[in-house]
Amino acid sequence: MGGWNDNVPRHYTFSVPGRICLGTQMTTVDINITAGKDSVGEPWIWRLGRDFPNLKTTIKKANIDTDFGWVQVELEGPIEEIQRATAWLMTGLVPYVPEDFDEFWAQTTAEANAVSLDFRRSLSNDLDLPGFRVETIDFLGASGRVSGWLAYPEGARRLPGFVWIPPYGRESLLPDEYGTRQGYVSLSLNFHGHEAFHQEKYAIPRGYFAEGADDPETWIFRRMFQDAVVATRVLQAQIEADEDRIGAMGMSQGAGFAIWLGAHCPIVKAVCADMPFLSAINHTILKTVYRYPLKELRDFMDSIPLGEARVLNTLSYFDTMNQATRCRVPTHVSLGLKDPACRPETVRATFAALPGKKVLREYDWGHDWFPDMVGNNKTWLDENLE
Repeated sequence: MGGWNDNVPRHYTFSVPGRICLGTQMTTVDINITAGKDSVGEPWIWRLGRDFPNLKTTIKKANIDTDFGWVQVELEGPIEEIQRATAWLMTGLVPYVPEDFDEFWAQTTAEANAVSLDFRRSLSNDLDLPGFRVETIDFLGASGRVSGWLAYPEGARRLPGFVWIPPYGRESLLPDEYGTRQGYVSLSLNFHGHEAFHQEKYAIPRGYFAEGADDPETWIFRRMFQDAVVATRVLQAQIEADEDRIGAMGMSQGAGFAIWLGAHCPIVKAVCADMPFLSAINHTILKTVYRYPLKELRDFMDSIPLGEARVLNTLSYFDTMNQATRCRVPTHVSLGLKDPACRPETVRATFAALPGKKVLREYDWGHDWFPDMVGNNKTWLDENLE
């Protein structure tokens, strides 16, 4: 394991207009390609013409020299062929941010911020955790009441805090050494309407990866993100927490959400993201997917008309690599060298896309909690929530 800092430039990026029109067989899209010094000489346009002969490729604008270049091309042809071409460009493990990405997330976040700040605390110690008082808390979320817990040292006032976002599944995270830290207030939530300490093992029929995935407006992760924003506001409002020193932290799904919060929620001042999910997800989902829960999404793609095109369009708004381009707060990222779920190369792509202060830590580990996360994440928060 080890840690290193990097400011990796993005050598090649492209973007497409925000939404794909699925009502026609033929369509036209503009693609913007930029290339840095290491890739400006790559024959991208020639390869588009060679590999996708059914597309008409028109260069609309271009400016290229030895160190940097950009070109705007228009692709015209069958929508599925255009989707294959853009998917080929995506698999370079570089951000592919939709044109209306910022508009989409500004609206999503604004809706979350418009939710009334309505919370109730138990005002009792509801779970025995040495060194902490643990209260249950519920609050009004984007589509109903949300339950969670609040942990803090006895007598705490204006301490730094963090939202601890759970990994994939319907169960609640229990407060432990990963979700609490000495000298911090932490809040966690259940995204799925269950109680604060609800326990439930993952089962395929209870999965939710595919819920609403054919449209970015309806994918379940949009509503879940809004609840995470509200949870962050609720934490900020507690007397035990310092409203100006709030972070976001989690593993897998929780790590992805932590980066999303760092990108769109100004309350969040620092992020710890261990093995973030949906990193360069376009790269993974276009391969043969064997593992659940991600296979829930692949199965859904294969079951609906134009499923690949529709789901890839949705993913472009949520891909954590794309989200990372907007996350400018100090961000600590970790990966597992043996992780089969959030593979190292995809997490590195997300890390490379982060524009601000950042550190990447690599663990010789699989997709699971690792003891060093406890100290490493606290150190990062200590340094960046001063």
